[in-house]
Amino acid sequence: MEAIEEGGAIPRLQLSSQVCDRCRIKKIRCDGLLPSCSNCRTAGASCVTSKQLKRRTRPRRHLEQQERLLDELRIQNENLQREIRQLRASHSTTVDKSVWNDTAPGFQAHSYPTLQVSGSSDTAATTSQQCQPIIKHLGRLVPLTPSVDRFAGSATGIYFIRCAESVYKSLFDHEEGFPDIVNRLHLLGPCPEYSQPLHLLHSINYSRPLHFMLDKTRASYLDALTEFFHSWSSIWPILMKKEFLSAFHRIFDRVEAHDPNLSPSDYVILRQIFLVLSITAWKNCSSTECNTYYHRAVECARLTTTPENEDLPGLQSLLLTCLYLQLTRKHDEWIQICGQVVRLAQSLGLHRHSRRFRFCAGEMELRKRIWWCVYAVDVACSIVHGLPKMIQDDDVDTDLPVDTDLDDATATDIPLPLPGETTSMATFILYVKLLKIFSSCLKSLYTTTKRRNGVAKITALDHELSVWRHSVVQFQGNEMKDHDDGLPDTLHMSSADQSFETLFLHFLGNVALVLIHQPALTFDPKHPQFMKSLSRCVRAALNILSMLGSSHDDRRLHCLFPNKSSIVFQSTLLCFYHQWMCMASSLTPSHNLDPLMGKIVDTALKLLDIHKAELVTPDTGSNTTIDVQTISAAQDLVRLFSNRIEHAGDAPVSAVPASSMTQTSPSSFIFTPPAGLGSHEPLRLERESQMSTIPLDFGILEDGFLDNGWL
Repeated sequence: MEAIEEGGAIPRLQLSSQVCDRCRIKKIRCDGLLPSCSNCRTAGASCVTSKQLKRRTRPRRHLEQQERLLDELRIQNENLQREIRQLRASHSTTVDKSVWNDTAPGFQAHSYPTLQVSGSSDTAATTSQQCQPIIKHLGRLVPLTPSVDRFAGSATGIYFIRCAESVYKSLFDHEEGFPDIVNRLHLLGPCPEYSQPLHLLHSINYSRPLHFMLDKTRASYLDALTEFFHSWSSIWPILMKKEFLSAFHRIFDRVEAHDPNLSPSDYVILRQIFLVLSITAWKNCSSTECNTYYHRAVECARLTTTPENEDLPGLQSLLLTCLYLQLTRKHDEWIQICGQVVRLAQSLGLHRHSRRFRFCAGEMELRKRIWWCVYAVDVACSIVHGLPKMIQDDDVDTDLPVDTDLDDATATDIPLPLPGETTSMATFILYVKLLKIFSSCLKSLYTTTKRRNGVAKITALDHELSVWRHSVVQFQGNEMKDHDDGLPDTLHMSSADQSFETLFLHFLGNVALVLIHQPALTFDPKHPQFMKSLSRCVRAALNILSMLGSSHDDRRLHCLFPNKSSIVFQSTLLCFYHQWMCMASSLTPSHNLDPLMGKIVDTALKLLDIHKAELVTPDTGSNTTIDVQTISAAQDLVRLFSNRIEHAGDAPVSAVPASSMTQTSPSSFIFTPPAGLGSHEPLRLERESQMSTIPLDFGILEDGFLDNGWL
């Protein structure tokens, strides 16, 4: 170190980011001082730096997240400091008021709550506090079976059902609430043909090797495998077609040669083959084959050793199992397999960026696709059951897949599509972007503690969803019309003429819209955000009923998340809730639903009837009987709501206090509809005979129906 100069000032030393040659050879720490480091100066040697080292930096995304977080915290700190100064000036003589009041309304857009100094709980709130709503939540235990309960969070819509129940009881002076059984609509189990225990299925001849269960022709299996890739590659690309078919041919060659020697890794591939065949048989409504193939896949898993079950092919098998369990609505097993999938994927490092590993281009692309399918499983399970997500977005830096059709995991180069050329991965990329919006919504609006600043969060998420919708419209070109309000005009399209990918994206887009705006329905009805969010929810509910009620036979849209019966009932309830709130609080209706309520009711009853018919069999078990009663209770409620609305003009309607509209009332669980619900006559309206067989079509709506002032 140089001596301190006159005047006591320390000279500014220049630092080099490189290590000098002498320190690098001796492998000692170099302080990088210029023109000579301390080690070289002490030894009297020349300090020379000849080799320029290349240092890796952190991903830019990490720095951007940290900078954005610092900006948010800085703004929040400035606002809090300003509010504290205001409070000290206005309450200088009062020191016995509460610092925080969790029961007071929450936040307003682009502002922060005013802190209260300690004191009595009955102190009058300021005007700004009264305008700042807080998101309310309620989770409940609902029955999975008569003896087993499951927790249902607010993402299942259970709190909205309780809010609607409170408004209904106050508006129509009705003492009995909704039957508790409707809270379990999202837990409806599999159809009887898919719920048979494995030991009751067709037994396997274990006197022969397991791989001899491939007892059909090679061509028949190839047709089923090819159909799987055609049906699922756009939203579930976990298998590389060329690699998978090559493994199938290799195993089938051994079957034809009667070679009994299969390695443990071959049993993993055989398990994947049976799972793919089972999913294809489900899509073709062949329950016998579906159960048989799934049974064989389970047996293959039992004969596979642990190391082979915990590598990448084992993870692919678990993901295929998740897809099968989701399609057949086996909720209990689905939740358990979901946890295994997430932990196995993280232990394989799929959640980290590919630059951290050395793989060929094809395998890197496969790892990214598998990870985002794992992400989809976690998000779907969290939304359907209202459970916390296992994957935290802050821990993920994996890139999105490349927009290209790639079927070989051993490829060293990835071919890119030509300009204007569409690929199956384009749909999956849009799906992943929507899943990220779902995840942000769960993190911002459906957590247990962070329930303030709801208006700002809803506004930001709504804007993010609008941007995503515009990207969908641009991708699909003229396939979907873009309305003046910036949202795809789903109401005026014929769902029967659209591809599954188009319906799938727009269906989930409307589900996301409900998930974003439904928390605002817990605000005071006088708050501007309440009616704005209710308007958006009703629009999305009509779109959902329109797509589900259209005359297309693709079962995939009905069986992916969320559960069809649950979303149908809640979409119908949203329309009634809109009518009730306008009647009770003298609010200006955002939509004229009066001419549509008949169609809405008939469509909901038709969809619920279809689902109930799938559950009714001569040998229906106890759990299936509960599911049938659950759907029947939902149908009876819809009929009752319709009758109440029609006769609302004949009886005086009591005013509903604003404070009671978002309160809940406890009710005990029962397995049968309450007395009186089942005795209501079905709708005997003139439109029923003609609308019961015609799909719901909102193309006849008047021009003034759509609210163009949402954005």
